[in-house]
Amino acid sequence: MLQAGRTTPPSSSSPSPSSSSSSSSPPSSSSSSPTSALLEFGEARGDGDGVGDGAGDGDGGDPGDPLNPGVLSDLFVRVGGSDIHDASIHTMVKIHSGNVVGDNVWLWRADHTRLRPGETPRVHHTIPGATEDYHLTVMGEYEVATGIAVEGDDVSMYGLAVEHTTRDQLVWSGERGHTLFYQCELPYDVDTESFGHMNYTGYRVMDHVQDHHATGVGR
Repeated sequence: MLQAGRTTPPSSSSPSPSSSSSSSSPPSSSSSSPTSALLEFGEARGDGDGVGDGAGDGDGGDPGDPLNPGVLSDLFVRVGGSDIHDASIHTMVKIHSGNVVGDNVWLWRADHTRLRPGETPRVHHTIPGATEDYHLTVMGEYEVATGIAVEGDDVSMYGLAVEHTTRDQLVWSGERGHTLFYQCELPYDVDTESFGHMNYTGYRVMDHVQDHHATGVGR
């Protein structure tokens, strides 16, 4: 699992966070560091606009090997979660390489976390007499623009879930992409002006892409 944000209080004797976790001073917002990511597969080339100036038709770098593809299996990535410390990242996962297979990938921006100090549980929205003993994320918390950006060609995803990011949940700019089962939950904490009017969506294939197939796409 890759995570941005602490789950235990810091201490003076704690070791430095690993590269897969945020430090105590994560990027201040998802828009302040547009190249930040928790996981990158392969090396990027091109200028990042998603249009064919890399090894593939997107900005992909290494074309990979169709006889020996790269694999991302059982990958769980989250930003925020069980604790109250803020965290942010622009994109959770970037795939620059071609010929990559993803199997069981879940990318989650926290839509809830522990109650903040002094916060009172809300009345449960469906169960009479019950309370919701968690903090519901609001705009500006746990900022994540995009769950996954696929820039390489010939990338396949089997069982992909992206939830609650504040811009496009998925951006696919490589050619001959293939997704079999995609589950998406749009963010709860955005408004029409910041999300709907910006035309953000759950599954975006860039206009220049000529060949893309997706089966079992829903939210």
